[in-house]
Amino acid sequence: MTTTVASKVEKREKGMTVSGSLVFANISSLLEKGCELIRQHQGGSFVIDCSAVKRIDSAGIALLLEWQRQSRNKKAVCRFVGLSSQAQSLIQAYRLQSLISA
Repeated sequence: MTTTVASKVEKREKGMTVSGSLVFANISSLLEKGCELIRQHQGGSFVIDCSAVKRIDSAGIALLLEWQRQSRNKKAVCRFVGLSSQAQSLIQAYRLQSLISA
């Protein structure tokens, strides 16, 4: 039996917090919410706190890259904090260390 983990994106003062699972099955709902928060952001650094992410797959890594791209389009510096060892392993496996700044 598979346990599902509720996933959500919440606004923070200088960015957002992501929690739950960043996996293919729920990426589309998280993508739009995150992009909306990025559009509302008023310059400066945009911090994406991933410390509450329980699972991540390649689709989740793609989501992080898209949020980073959206931030760059808003002239904001995107920074990820709290990336799990699972996320870091995927980033290394796909050789994305130069693209995803943690």
